[in-house]
Amino acid sequence: MAPLSRCPAELEICQDAIGAMDGTHIPASVPQAEQMAYTNRHGTQSQNILAVCDHDMRFIYVYAGWEGSAHDARVLESALRMHTDFPIPPPGSIMLCKDAIGAMDGTHIPASVPQAEQMAYTNRHGTQSQNILAVCDHDMRFIYVYAGWEGKYYLVDAAYKMQPGFLAPFKGGRDTRAGQGRGRTQGPKELFNTRHSQLRNVVERSFGVLKQRFAYLKGPVPYSYMQTQINVVIACCALHNFLRETQPSDDHFVQYEQEDLQVWDEGGVGPYPQIQPLAVSPQEIETWKAMREEMATSMHAASRRRR
Repeated sequence: MAPLSRCPAELEICQDAIGAMDGTHIPASVPQAEQMAYTNRHGTQSQNILAVCDHDMRFIYVYAGWEGSAHDARVLESALRMHTDFPIPPPGSIMLCKDAIGAMDGTHIPASVPQAEQMAYTNRHGTQSQNILAVCDHDMRFIYVYAGWEGKYYLVDAAYKMQPGFLAPFKGGRDTRAGQGRGRTQGPKELFNTRHSQLRNVVERSFGVLKQRFAYLKGPVPYSYMQTQINVVIACCALHNFLRETQPSDDHFVQYEQEDLQVWDEGGVGPYPQIQPLAVSPQEIETWKAMREEMATSMHAASRRRR
């Protein structure tokens, strides 16, 4: 089986994409007094689950328990504001030091970056740098180094705001699901959206495997304390990862491995709730959008050269 983490050469968007993020709804059983808050737009009660997965269909972050009425963007805001375990870097990437006793810290190394990306790499001293995470033992030997964080991003859909660290598709275009628009000339934005969808749908396929394997997650959910329901979701995601590592070719994974597979989802979402960006200035957002424009233009030019 070819690892899905190996992105095709023509998908330049994959170079700095460390995963894909999306929300999904899991049926919930809640007391009558709380049913309104958990009622989603389909009129049923559910949890709104935020999840991040890598390109090999493994979950690297799961945030469960938000009410079904909550907008995806609000769930992300809560994860960023209230939960320090949001994967920067992803959980599990420091397994080298599981049994080591050492020290960990970050340091900045000067960086030379294109003008369009300078805002993202600008530190609090006003210069451009990489933020390096390192772990060393007591003999001054490095046992883990994670470099080059700024400029990386998660692929997200249009339910999330475009801001540093979260790369969304362009708005206002035609349907941009993977496989659409092939066999005809695509403009830079449409091509970008098509390739963005080809990579981002790994999270939808991961949800598909999860819900097909664990019928409990499709409902109806037997009544239990909400914390128990939250724990069940997280446990199922952990078992999903274990099976991906130990049985990567089982029937569920094989069925959803096709990158162009169309996966049923909950459909579109409503307008953004009134959420202020997290310590992100309008200038930073515009710089991030300019980087996306430059990426789309470069991708389109490379595609034309390959013809």
